[in-house]
Amino acid sequence: MTINLMTKSQKKANQLRDALRIHAWGQFKIDNNLSGDDAFAGYEIFKREWEKHEVQSMNYQALIELIEDLEYTEEEFMNLRSAHYERKSRWDKSEVAASDSAPVSAPDFATAFESNNHVEDYVEDAIAF
Repeated sequence: MTINLMTKSQKKANQLRDALRIHAWGQFKIDNNLSGDDAFAGYEIFKREWEKHEVQSMNYQALIELIEDLEYTEEEFMNLRSAHYERKSRWDKSEVAASDSAPVSAPDFATAFESNNHVEDYVEDAIAF
């Protein structure tokens, strides 16, 4: 085990990379018509591709430039990430609460994402995977 002290920009880069992953996963599901059980199986394919994607080697400034090229802001992507984990937390809690009753399924992320072209709307409507 090692102790790793990240700089502030390294930490922000990791958070932005994660937000980009959330954004890319939503688009991957739309592009490949994935939902339900197909989405769970498809995530393994997405994950392998994501781990090889050029975004993995980008520093903070390069990630900011990519986000701006995508016509978003850093703030929009950070909001997207926060909303994703907030929804995931609520979904996880409802899944635990429902474990003694009817099964809980995840809301359809692809449909929510497909109907929204802006992160502001997406943050309102998207779900966590």
